[in-house]
Amino acid sequence: MYDDELLKITADNIEHVRVDEMNSMPMIKLKDIKEFIKFAKKCGSGFVCVYGGKEPNSGKFFVVVGGVLYWIPNKGYKKVRDYLIGSEKGFNNGGDYYGGEEFGFSNSNEYIKFKEAGFDNTYDYQNAEKLGYLKGFEELENEELLYNNTINECKYITYYGKNGFMDEYNIINDADLYYFATKNNFENFEEFKSALLVGFGNSNDYKDALEKGFKTAEEYYTGLEEGFKTAEEYYKSLELGIHSKESFEFYDKLEKIKLKYNLDTFEEALLYDILFNMPVGSAISVDELWDNLRNNKKIKQVPKERINALLKNHAQLKNRNGKIEQSQIWYSKIFDDIEDLKKYILQREFISSIIKYNENKSVFMKSNMPIFSKRFIIIDTSNINHKYILQLRDFIRELHFEVVIITHKSKRLSSSINGAHIITANSEEGVQDILINYVKGFGASVITNEKFEELRKIDKWVSDNIDKYIINYSISEEDIISLSRKEILKLHLMKMIRK
Repeated sequence: MYDDELLKITADNIEHVRVDEMNSMPMIKLKDIKEFIKFAKKCGSGFVCVYGGKEPNSGKFFVVVGGVLYWIPNKGYKKVRDYLIGSEKGFNNGGDYYGGEEFGFSNSNEYIKFKEAGFDNTYDYQNAEKLGYLKGFEELENEELLYNNTINECKYITYYGKNGFMDEYNIINDADLYYFATKNNFENFEEFKSALLVGFGNSNDYKDALEKGFKTAEEYYTGLEEGFKTAEEYYKSLELGIHSKESFEFYDKLEKIKLKYNLDTFEEALLYDILFNMPVGSAISVDELWDNLRNNKKIKQVPKERINALLKNHAQLKNRNGKIEQSQIWYSKIFDDIEDLKKYILQREFISSIIKYNENKSVFMKSNMPIFSKRFIIIDTSNINHKYILQLRDFIRELHFEVVIITHKSKRLSSSINGAHIITANSEEGVQDILINYVKGFGASVITNEKFEELRKIDKWVSDNIDKYIINYSISEEDIISLSRKEILKLHLMKMIRK
Protein backbone atom coordinates (compact mmCIF):
# COMPACT_ATOMS: atom_id res chain seq x y z
CA MET A 1 0.00 0.00 0.00
CA TYR A 2 1.03 3.51 -0.65
CA ASP A 3 1.23 5.83 2.32
CA ASP A 4 0.83 9.61 2.00
CA GLU A 5 4.56 10.37 2.06
CA LEU A 6 5.23 7.84 -0.67
CA LEU A 7 2.47 9.37 -2.74
CA LYS A 8 4.10 12.79 -2.39
CA ILE A 9 7.47 11.37 -3.50
CA THR A 10 5.78 9.71 -6.47
CA ALA A 11 3.99 12.94 -7.35
CA ASP A 12 7.28 14.86 -7.17
CA ASN A 13 8.74 12.66 -9.87
CA ILE A 14 5.88 13.06 -12.31
CA GLU A 15 6.42 15.42 -15.20
CA HIS A 16 3.52 17.46 -16.57
CA VAL A 17 2.72 17.92 -20.24
CA ARG A 18 0.20 20.56 -21.24
CA VAL A 19 -2.14 19.73 -24.12
CA ASP A 20 -4.49 21.99 -26.05
CA GLU A 21 -6.91 19.39 -27.43
CA MET A 22 -8.23 15.94 -26.64
CA ASN A 23 -9.45 13.43 -29.28
CA SER A 24 -12.52 11.36 -28.70
CA MET A 25 -11.61 8.07 -27.09
CA PRO A 26 -12.80 5.79 -24.30
CA MET A 27 -12.48 7.60 -20.93
CA ILE A 28 -12.41 6.35 -17.38
CA LYS A 29 -12.67 8.76 -14.43
CA LEU A 30 -10.66 7.70 -11.39
CA LYS A 31 -11.94 8.13 -7.82
CA ASP A 32 -9.58 10.81 -6.47
CA ILE A 33 -6.08 12.26 -6.66
CA LYS A 34 -4.53 9.47 -4.61
CA GLU A 35 -5.95 6.76 -6.86
CA PHE A 36 -4.80 8.73 -9.91
CA ILE A 37 -1.18 8.99 -8.66
CA LYS A 38 -1.08 5.29 -7.79
CA PHE A 39 -2.51 4.34 -11.20
CA ALA A 40 -0.01 6.55 -13.05
CA LYS A 41 2.87 4.98 -11.12
CA LYS A 42 1.66 1.42 -11.66
CA CYS A 43 1.24 1.99 -15.37
CA GLY A 44 4.82 3.18 -15.54
CA SER A 45 3.81 6.59 -16.83
CA GLY A 46 6.48 9.15 -16.00
CA PHE A 47 4.32 12.01 -17.09
CA VAL A 48 0.75 13.34 -16.76
CA CYS A 49 -1.10 15.38 -19.31
CA VAL A 50 -2.70 18.65 -18.18
CA TYR A 51 -5.70 19.86 -20.12
CA GLY A 52 -7.05 23.31 -19.27
CA GLY A 53 -10.45 22.76 -20.82
CA LYS A 54 -12.54 25.05 -22.97
CA GLU A 55 -15.31 25.47 -20.39
CA PRO A 56 -15.06 26.60 -16.76
CA ASN A 57 -14.12 23.77 -14.40
CA SER A 58 -13.49 21.36 -17.30
CA GLY A 59 -9.71 20.98 -16.78
CA LYS A 60 -8.23 17.50 -16.37
CA PHE A 61 -5.19 15.52 -15.33
CA PHE A 62 -4.99 12.35 -17.48
CA VAL A 63 -2.84 9.48 -18.77
CA VAL A 64 -3.55 7.27 -21.81
CA VAL A 65 -3.04 3.53 -21.44
CA GLY A 66 -4.02 1.02 -24.13
CA GLY A 67 -6.11 3.53 -26.04
CA VAL A 68 -8.12 4.46 -22.93
CA LEU A 69 -7.93 7.89 -21.22
CA TYR A 70 -7.77 7.71 -17.42
CA TRP A 71 -8.49 11.06 -15.77
CA ILE A 72 -9.59 13.19 -12.84
CA PRO A 73 -10.71 16.87 -12.76
CA ASN A 74 -7.70 19.08 -11.97
CA LYS A 75 -9.89 21.69 -10.12
CA GLY A 76 -7.54 24.48 -11.07
CA TYR A 77 -4.37 22.78 -9.77
CA LYS A 78 -1.24 23.03 -11.90
CA LYS A 79 0.45 19.86 -10.63
CA VAL A 80 -0.77 16.59 -9.16
CA ARG A 81 1.51 17.07 -6.10
CA ASP A 82 -0.19 20.43 -5.40
CA TYR A 83 -3.56 18.71 -5.74
CA LEU A 84 -2.51 16.03 -3.26
CA ILE A 85 -1.20 18.51 -0.65
CA GLY A 86 -4.09 20.91 -1.20
CA SER A 87 -6.71 18.22 -0.65
CA GLU A 88 -4.95 17.17 2.58
CA LYS A 89 -5.17 20.77 3.84
CA GLY A 90 -8.82 21.00 2.91
CA PHE A 91 -8.55 23.28 -0.14
CA ASN A 92 -11.36 22.65 -2.59
CA ASN A 93 -9.56 23.99 -5.65
CA GLY A 94 -6.24 25.16 -6.95
CA GLY A 95 -7.17 28.80 -6.87
CA ASP A 96 -7.68 28.72 -3.10
CA TYR A 97 -4.58 26.56 -2.59
CA TYR A 98 -2.27 28.92 -4.46
CA GLY A 99 -3.95 31.91 -2.82
CA GLY A 100 -3.36 30.36 0.59
CA GLU A 101 0.31 29.81 -0.28
CA GLU A 102 0.68 33.41 -1.45
CA PHE A 103 -0.75 34.85 1.80
CA GLY A 104 0.84 32.29 4.13
CA PHE A 105 -2.23 30.30 5.23
CA SER A 106 -1.49 26.69 6.12
CA ASN A 107 -5.07 25.45 5.96
CA SER A 108 -8.11 26.16 3.87
CA ASN A 109 -10.38 27.35 6.71
CA GLU A 110 -8.21 30.36 7.55
CA TYR A 111 -7.73 31.26 3.91
CA ILE A 112 -11.47 31.00 3.19
CA LYS A 113 -12.14 33.35 6.14
CA PHE A 114 -9.51 35.72 4.77
CA LYS A 115 -10.96 35.61 1.26
CA GLU A 116 -14.58 35.97 2.35
CA ALA A 117 -13.67 38.87 4.62
CA GLY A 118 -12.45 40.70 1.50
CA PHE A 119 -8.89 41.57 2.54
CA ASP A 120 -5.96 41.77 0.14
CA ASN A 121 -3.17 41.56 2.74
CA THR A 122 -2.61 39.58 5.91
CA TYR A 123 -1.52 42.56 8.05
CA ASP A 124 -4.92 44.24 7.82
CA TYR A 125 -6.67 40.88 8.18
CA GLN A 126 -4.83 40.01 11.37
CA ASN A 127 -5.35 43.50 12.76
CA ALA A 128 -9.06 43.32 11.92
CA GLU A 129 -9.28 39.97 13.69
CA LYS A 130 -7.56 41.42 16.77
CA LEU A 131 -9.95 44.40 16.81
CA GLY A 132 -13.06 42.26 16.36
CA TYR A 133 -14.05 43.16 12.77
CA LEU A 134 -14.18 39.58 11.46
CA LYS A 135 -17.83 38.54 11.47
CA GLY A 136 -18.66 42.23 11.92
CA PHE A 137 -20.73 42.21 8.75
CA GLU A 138 -22.84 39.35 10.10
CA GLU A 139 -23.22 41.04 13.50
CA LEU A 140 -24.40 44.30 11.95
CA GLU A 141 -26.95 42.36 9.94
CA ASN A 142 -28.23 40.78 13.14
CA GLU A 143 -28.48 44.25 14.71
CA GLU A 144 -30.40 45.41 11.61
CA LEU A 145 -27.78 48.06 10.93
CA LEU A 146 -27.21 46.94 7.33
CA TYR A 147 -29.69 47.87 4.62
CA ASN A 148 -30.16 46.49 1.10
CA ASN A 149 -28.81 48.51 -1.81
CA THR A 150 -30.79 47.00 -4.67
CA ILE A 151 -29.05 49.12 -7.30
CA ASN A 152 -25.50 48.06 -6.43
CA GLU A 153 -26.55 44.67 -5.08
CA CYS A 154 -24.80 45.15 -1.76
CA LYS A 155 -25.53 46.35 1.76
CA TYR A 156 -25.01 49.83 3.23
CA ILE A 157 -24.79 51.53 6.61
CA THR A 158 -26.32 54.89 7.50
CA TYR A 159 -24.90 57.54 9.83
CA TYR A 160 -24.94 61.29 10.40
CA GLY A 161 -22.17 63.17 8.67
CA LYS A 162 -20.52 66.28 10.07
CA ASN A 163 -22.99 68.37 8.07
CA GLY A 164 -25.76 66.96 10.25
CA PHE A 165 -27.41 65.05 7.37
CA MET A 166 -27.70 61.30 6.89
CA ASP A 167 -24.95 59.67 4.81
CA GLU A 168 -24.68 56.17 3.39
CA TYR A 169 -21.70 53.87 2.81
CA ASN A 170 -21.79 50.67 0.78
CA ILE A 171 -20.58 47.55 2.60
CA ILE A 172 -19.82 44.22 0.91
CA ASN A 173 -17.73 42.43 3.53
CA ASP A 174 -15.79 42.71 6.79
CA ALA A 175 -12.91 44.45 5.05
CA ASP A 176 -15.18 47.31 3.99
CA LEU A 177 -16.29 47.71 7.61
CA TYR A 178 -12.71 47.60 8.87
CA TYR A 179 -11.39 50.20 6.43
CA PHE A 180 -14.33 52.54 6.99
CA ALA A 181 -14.04 52.27 10.77
CA THR A 182 -10.26 52.71 10.95
CA LYS A 183 -10.42 55.66 8.58
CA ASN A 184 -12.88 57.24 11.01
CA ASN A 185 -10.63 56.55 14.03
CA PHE A 186 -12.62 53.82 15.77
CA GLU A 187 -10.49 51.77 18.16
CA ASN A 188 -12.31 48.46 17.68
CA PHE A 189 -15.48 46.90 16.31
CA GLU A 190 -17.43 47.19 19.58
CA GLU A 191 -16.89 50.93 19.67
CA PHE A 192 -17.82 51.19 16.00
CA LYS A 193 -21.03 49.18 16.48
CA SER A 194 -22.01 51.18 19.58
CA ALA A 195 -21.48 54.43 17.67
CA LEU A 196 -23.40 53.20 14.63
CA LEU A 197 -26.34 52.20 16.82
CA VAL A 198 -26.81 55.86 17.78
CA GLY A 199 -26.03 57.25 14.32
CA PHE A 200 -22.32 58.12 14.45
CA GLY A 201 -19.86 57.36 11.66
CA ASN A 202 -16.88 59.10 13.27
CA SER A 203 -15.15 58.08 16.50
CA ASN A 204 -13.96 61.55 17.50
CA ASP A 205 -17.48 62.94 17.29
CA TYR A 206 -18.91 59.90 19.09
CA LYS A 207 -16.50 60.30 22.01
CA ASP A 208 -17.10 64.04 22.15
CA ALA A 209 -20.85 63.43 22.21
CA LEU A 210 -20.54 60.93 25.07
CA GLU A 211 -18.37 63.34 27.03
CA LYS A 212 -20.95 66.11 26.57
CA GLY A 213 -23.86 63.83 27.44
CA PHE A 214 -25.57 63.55 24.03
CA LYS A 215 -27.42 60.30 23.37
CA THR A 216 -27.62 60.29 19.56
CA ALA A 217 -25.79 61.71 16.57
CA GLU A 218 -28.86 63.64 15.46
CA GLU A 219 -29.04 65.42 18.82
CA TYR A 220 -25.29 66.00 18.90
CA TYR A 221 -25.00 67.61 15.46
CA THR A 222 -28.26 69.54 15.87
CA GLY A 223 -27.14 70.78 19.27
CA LEU A 224 -23.74 71.90 17.98
CA GLU A 225 -25.31 73.61 14.97
CA GLU A 226 -27.60 75.55 17.29
CA GLY A 227 -24.69 76.55 19.55
CA PHE A 228 -25.12 74.19 22.52
CA LYS A 229 -21.98 72.81 24.13
CA THR A 230 -23.58 70.25 26.47
CA ALA A 231 -26.51 67.87 26.25
CA GLU A 232 -27.88 69.18 29.54
CA GLU A 233 -28.40 72.64 28.02
CA TYR A 234 -29.73 71.16 24.79
CA TYR A 235 -32.31 68.89 26.45
CA LYS A 236 -33.46 71.66 28.76
CA SER A 237 -33.88 73.96 25.76
CA LEU A 238 -36.01 71.30 24.02
CA GLU A 239 -38.31 71.03 26.99
CA LEU A 240 -38.66 74.79 27.02
CA GLY A 241 -39.23 74.96 23.27
CA ILE A 242 -36.08 77.06 22.69
CA HIS A 243 -34.47 76.87 19.26
CA SER A 244 -30.84 77.91 19.83
CA LYS A 245 -28.07 78.48 22.36
CA GLU A 246 -28.50 82.21 21.90
CA SER A 247 -32.16 81.93 22.86
CA PHE A 248 -31.29 79.60 25.75
CA GLU A 249 -28.79 82.09 27.15
CA PHE A 250 -31.45 84.77 26.73
CA TYR A 251 -33.88 82.59 28.68
CA ASP A 252 -31.28 82.03 31.41
CA LYS A 253 -30.63 85.75 31.69
CA LEU A 254 -34.33 86.55 32.00
CA GLU A 255 -34.85 83.70 34.45
CA LYS A 256 -32.28 85.26 36.78
CA ILE A 257 -33.93 88.68 36.51
CA LYS A 258 -37.32 87.08 37.13
CA LEU A 259 -36.10 85.36 40.30
CA LYS A 260 -34.10 88.32 41.54
CA TYR A 261 -37.01 90.76 41.37
CA ASN A 262 -39.80 88.31 42.26
CA LEU A 263 -41.49 88.74 38.89
CA ASP A 264 -44.32 86.53 37.71
CA THR A 265 -43.50 86.35 33.99
CA PHE A 266 -40.60 86.42 31.56
CA GLU A 267 -42.22 89.34 29.78
CA GLU A 268 -41.71 91.45 32.91
CA ALA A 269 -38.10 90.24 33.13
CA LEU A 270 -37.50 91.30 29.53
CA LEU A 271 -38.97 94.71 30.29
CA TYR A 272 -36.56 95.11 33.21
CA ASP A 273 -33.65 94.02 31.01
CA ILE A 274 -34.55 96.56 28.32
CA LEU A 275 -34.81 99.37 30.88
CA PHE A 276 -31.57 98.42 32.66
CA ASN A 277 -29.67 98.54 29.38
CA MET A 278 -30.99 101.90 28.20
CA PRO A 279 -28.27 104.58 28.24
CA VAL A 280 -28.89 107.40 30.73
CA GLY A 281 -30.73 110.25 29.00
CA SER A 282 -32.11 108.02 26.22
CA ALA A 283 -35.79 107.67 25.44
CA ILE A 284 -38.11 104.90 24.29
CA SER A 285 -41.77 104.97 23.35
CA VAL A 286 -44.38 102.57 24.66
CA ASP A 287 -44.86 101.27 21.10
CA GLU A 288 -41.14 100.45 20.86
CA LEU A 289 -41.21 98.70 24.21
CA TRP A 290 -44.22 96.66 23.13
CA ASP A 291 -42.51 95.65 19.90
CA ASN A 292 -39.37 94.56 21.79
CA LEU A 293 -41.44 92.49 24.19
CA ARG A 294 -43.51 90.68 21.57
CA ASN A 295 -41.23 90.44 18.51
CA ASN A 296 -37.79 89.67 19.92
CA LYS A 297 -36.13 87.09 17.63
CA LYS A 298 -34.54 85.35 20.62
CA ILE A 299 -38.01 84.28 21.74
CA LYS A 300 -38.52 82.15 18.62
CA GLN A 301 -39.99 78.74 19.48
CA VAL A 302 -39.17 75.26 18.15
CA PRO A 303 -42.24 73.67 16.51
CA LYS A 304 -43.67 71.09 18.90
CA GLU A 305 -43.56 68.38 16.19
CA ARG A 306 -39.80 68.87 15.92
CA ILE A 307 -39.37 68.72 19.69
CA ASN A 308 -41.38 65.51 19.98
CA ALA A 309 -39.38 63.90 17.17
CA LEU A 310 -36.09 64.74 18.90
CA LEU A 311 -37.36 63.50 22.25
CA LYS A 312 -38.69 60.26 20.74
CA ASN A 313 -36.03 58.11 22.40
CA HIS A 314 -35.83 60.07 25.63
CA ALA A 315 -38.93 59.24 27.64
CA GLN A 316 -37.43 60.73 30.79
CA LEU A 317 -37.57 64.16 29.18
CA LYS A 318 -41.21 64.00 28.14
CA ASN A 319 -44.14 65.17 30.18
CA ARG A 320 -46.74 62.77 31.52
CA ASN A 321 -48.67 62.80 28.25
CA GLY A 322 -45.56 61.78 26.36
CA LYS A 323 -45.51 64.93 24.26
CA ILE A 324 -44.34 68.52 24.44
CA GLU A 325 -47.45 70.64 24.07
CA GLN A 326 -47.71 74.20 22.85
CA SER A 327 -48.67 75.33 26.38
CA GLN A 328 -45.10 74.72 27.49
CA ILE A 329 -43.72 77.78 25.69
CA TRP A 330 -41.24 79.30 28.12
CA TYR A 331 -41.91 82.97 27.38
CA SER A 332 -44.79 83.72 29.76
CA LYS A 333 -46.68 86.98 29.19
CA ILE A 334 -48.57 89.44 31.38
CA PHE A 335 -49.50 92.46 29.27
CA ASP A 336 -52.76 92.44 27.33
CA ASP A 337 -52.01 95.49 25.21
CA ILE A 338 -49.89 98.63 25.00
CA GLU A 339 -52.03 100.55 27.51
CA ASP A 340 -51.67 97.69 29.97
CA LEU A 341 -47.87 97.90 29.57
CA LYS A 342 -47.85 101.67 30.14
CA LYS A 343 -50.01 101.34 33.26
CA TYR A 344 -47.68 98.66 34.65
CA ILE A 345 -44.60 100.85 34.23
CA LEU A 346 -46.19 103.91 35.83
CA GLN A 347 -47.41 101.95 38.85
CA ARG A 348 -44.08 100.28 39.66
CA GLU A 349 -42.04 102.38 42.09
CA PHE A 350 -38.76 100.70 41.23
CA ILE A 351 -39.21 101.17 37.49
CA SER A 352 -40.36 104.75 38.02
CA SER A 353 -37.11 105.43 39.87
CA ILE A 354 -35.19 104.49 36.73
CA ILE A 355 -37.33 105.97 33.96
CA LYS A 356 -39.71 108.94 33.86
CA TYR A 357 -42.65 109.38 31.53
CA ASN A 358 -42.64 112.49 29.36
CA GLU A 359 -46.30 113.27 28.67
CA ASN A 360 -45.51 115.80 25.95
CA LYS A 361 -43.34 113.44 23.91
CA SER A 362 -45.12 110.21 24.97
CA VAL A 363 -41.79 108.56 25.74
CA PHE A 364 -40.04 107.14 28.78
CA MET A 365 -36.72 108.82 29.62
CA LYS A 366 -33.86 107.00 31.38
CA SER A 367 -33.08 109.21 34.36
CA ASN A 368 -31.00 107.14 36.74
CA MET A 369 -27.65 105.45 36.61
CA PRO A 370 -28.10 101.97 35.15
CA ILE A 371 -25.73 100.26 37.61
CA PHE A 372 -24.66 101.21 41.13
CA SER A 373 -21.37 100.00 42.55
CA LYS A 374 -20.35 99.16 46.09
CA ARG A 375 -19.04 102.72 46.41
CA PHE A 376 -22.66 103.89 46.65
CA ILE A 377 -24.45 104.04 50.00
CA ILE A 378 -28.24 104.49 50.03
CA ILE A 379 -29.85 106.43 52.87
CA ASP A 380 -33.46 105.57 53.73
CA THR A 381 -34.87 108.90 54.97
CA SER A 382 -38.14 107.46 56.29
CA ASN A 383 -37.27 108.07 59.98
CA ILE A 384 -34.56 110.74 59.74
CA ASN A 385 -35.08 114.49 59.71
CA HIS A 386 -33.30 116.79 57.30
CA LYS A 387 -30.54 117.82 59.71
CA TYR A 388 -29.33 114.28 60.28
CA ILE A 389 -29.62 113.40 56.60
CA LEU A 390 -27.08 116.13 55.87
CA GLN A 391 -24.76 114.86 58.61
CA LEU A 392 -24.94 111.30 57.27
CA ARG A 393 -24.31 112.58 53.75
CA ASP A 394 -21.22 114.47 54.86
CA PHE A 395 -19.81 111.56 56.83
CA ILE A 396 -20.37 109.06 54.02
CA ARG A 397 -18.62 111.38 51.58
CA GLU A 398 -15.70 111.70 54.00
CA LEU A 399 -15.27 107.95 53.56
CA HIS A 400 -15.22 108.49 49.75
CA PHE A 401 -18.62 106.90 49.12
CA GLU A 402 -21.27 108.39 46.86
CA VAL A 403 -24.66 109.09 48.44
CA VAL A 404 -28.09 108.06 47.16
CA ILE A 405 -31.09 109.33 49.14
CA ILE A 406 -34.47 107.64 48.84
CA THR A 407 -37.48 109.55 50.09
CA HIS A 408 -41.18 109.78 49.30
CA LYS A 409 -43.49 112.57 48.20
CA SER A 410 -45.15 113.00 51.57
CA LYS A 411 -41.80 113.72 53.23
CA ARG A 412 -40.71 117.17 52.12
CA LEU A 413 -37.04 117.90 52.59
CA SER A 414 -36.54 121.38 54.04
CA SER A 415 -34.01 122.26 51.40
CA SER A 416 -32.20 120.68 48.49
CA ILE A 417 -29.41 118.27 49.29
CA ASN A 418 -26.38 118.81 47.16
CA GLY A 419 -23.83 116.07 46.59
CA ALA A 420 -26.40 113.32 46.64
CA HIS A 421 -28.53 111.50 44.09
CA ILE A 422 -32.19 111.72 45.19
CA ILE A 423 -34.89 109.17 44.30
CA THR A 424 -38.48 110.03 45.19
CA ALA A 425 -41.07 107.31 45.69
CA ASN A 426 -44.82 107.82 45.73
CA SER A 427 -45.33 106.16 49.12
CA GLU A 428 -43.69 104.50 52.12
CA GLU A 429 -44.30 101.13 50.41
CA GLY A 430 -42.64 102.49 47.29
CA VAL A 431 -39.51 103.35 49.31
CA GLN A 432 -39.25 99.75 50.46
CA ASP A 433 -39.80 98.42 46.94
CA ILE A 434 -37.05 100.64 45.56
CA LEU A 435 -34.64 99.78 48.39
CA ILE A 436 -35.04 96.04 47.98
CA ASN A 437 -34.76 96.10 44.20
CA TYR A 438 -31.71 98.34 44.25
CA VAL A 439 -30.03 95.95 46.65
CA LYS A 440 -30.99 92.95 44.49
CA GLY A 441 -30.09 94.57 41.22
CA PHE A 442 -27.03 96.60 42.05
CA GLY A 443 -25.66 95.22 45.32
CA ALA A 444 -26.04 98.62 46.99
CA SER A 445 -25.54 99.02 50.77
CA VAL A 446 -28.41 100.72 52.61
CA ILE A 447 -28.52 102.69 55.86
CA THR A 448 -32.01 102.07 57.22
CA ASN A 449 -33.93 101.23 60.37
CA GLU A 450 -36.28 98.99 58.40
CA LYS A 451 -36.15 95.28 59.41
CA PHE A 452 -38.15 94.00 56.39
CA GLU A 453 -39.82 91.46 58.67
CA GLU A 454 -42.95 90.97 56.55
CA LEU A 455 -40.98 90.78 53.32
CA ARG A 456 -38.66 88.15 54.78
CA LYS A 457 -41.67 85.85 55.16
CA ILE A 458 -42.62 85.95 51.46
CA ASP A 459 -39.30 86.61 49.68
CA LYS A 460 -36.64 83.93 50.15
CA TRP A 461 -33.90 86.09 48.66
CA VAL A 462 -34.63 88.84 51.20
CA SER A 463 -34.71 86.30 54.03
CA ASP A 464 -31.35 84.78 52.98
CA ASN A 465 -29.43 87.86 51.83
CA ILE A 466 -30.75 91.23 52.98
CA ASP A 467 -28.65 91.35 56.16
CA LYS A 468 -25.52 91.39 54.02
CA TYR A 469 -26.48 94.75 52.58
CA ILE A 470 -28.32 96.78 55.23
CA ILE A 471 -26.85 98.86 58.05
CA ASN A 472 -29.37 99.30 60.84
CA TYR A 473 -28.24 102.61 62.30
CA SER A 474 -30.19 103.87 65.32
CA ILE A 475 -31.13 107.53 64.98
CA SER A 476 -31.08 109.62 68.14
CA GLU A 477 -31.50 113.35 68.54
CA GLU A 478 -28.45 113.63 70.73
CA ASP A 479 -25.54 111.87 69.09
CA ILE A 480 -26.35 110.76 65.58
CA ILE A 481 -22.90 111.66 64.38
CA SER A 482 -20.86 111.41 67.56
CA LEU A 483 -17.25 110.28 67.24
CA SER A 484 -18.00 106.81 68.61
CA ARG A 485 -20.96 106.37 66.28
CA LYS A 486 -18.85 107.48 63.34
CA GLU A 487 -16.24 104.84 64.07
CA ILE A 488 -18.87 102.13 64.33
CA LEU A 489 -20.40 103.18 61.01
CA LYS A 490 -17.00 103.45 59.37
CA LEU A 491 -16.00 99.96 60.48
CA HIS A 492 -19.35 98.58 59.29
CA LEU A 493 -19.03 100.18 55.87
CA MET A 494 -15.45 99.08 55.33
CA LYS A 495 -16.33 95.52 56.39
CA MET A 496 -19.13 95.43 53.83
CA ILE A 497 -16.84 96.70 51.09
CA ARG A 498 -14.19 94.06 51.83
CA LYS A 499 -16.89 91.37 51.52
